Amino acid sequence: MTADYERWRCPHTVWAALADFATAAVHRDGIDSVSHLGVTLDLYLDRDPLDVRDQPVLPVFFTGSVPNRDAVSPPFFSGRTLSRQIGVSAIYLADPTVSSFGTLGLAWYDGSERSRTRAAITALLQAISERSAKELLLVGGSGGGFAALRYAGSLTVPVSVFTWNPQTNWLRYEDATVRTYLAAAFPSIEVSAEPVDAQVDRIEAQLAAIGASASLLTGRPRAASRVLYLQNATDWYVAAHAMPYVAHHRLELSVPGRYCAGPEHVVCSTRPSAAGRDHHRACR
Repeated sequence: MTADYERWRCPHTVWAALADFATAAVHRDGIDSVSHLGVTLDLYLDRDPLDVRDQPVLPVFFTGSVPNRDAVSPPFFSGRTLSRQIGVSAIYLADPTVSSFGTLGLAWYDGSERSRTRAAITALLQAISERSAKELLLVGGSGGGFAALRYAGSLTVPVSVFTWNPQTNWLRYEDATVRTYLAAAFPSIEVSAEPVDAQVDRIEAQLAAIGASASLLTGRPRAASRVLYLQNATDWYVAAHAMPYVAHHRLELSVPGRYCAGPEHVVCSTRPSAAGRDHHRACR
């Protein structure tokens, strides 16, 4: 399904190169489509985020799963309701892989074997930080939270993360969703009929052979300057995603339900409340 920019009812600016976007003197609020490394990156600028002077950090929102994907057209942006409620300037980043494949509602901003998506997004975030002269606050839940943690670990500019219920290895997500993503974006990967989470090591080895990975928990731990990671204590993600993250980053239990590496890197496991559910809906 082709992109439908008109449904957002805002200006749409197309940039032939990242350098043109990064060095422009003026950016209108609305959607910018930036071409870099063969990837089209769609971002929504809200309340003059690149030139705002009265906030110390710049939130960048990543989108989680898109429901009813085959019935709606890209690009998809999340976070506008939350940022407007609290009155901050922000940027919302669409997943270019979800935009490119009509079968995908979730791709974790992790690209495909045919693209340089991760390198392109890293370069875009780096350019946004340098152009705005601000620390980035990468924000997202679930699959968007995976992306926030992923890119925070790849940037050389000041960056913090706020995430809730993220995956830390997308192979340990819902079987059908993972199979759909692998079939569309990584067709060379062999997946048997047994559950994907029973094949994680074998699939990870194949991904590594083509320079990819589904996990945030390989190699030397790298984290943002500040991380606030919220996890629903009643969710199966606690065992599958949160506790492996805690172990990988060697966080220590400070009080029941809270793991820390100092005050700047915190994982909190909490029970949901009505207010929390309302907050989750506002972030979509």
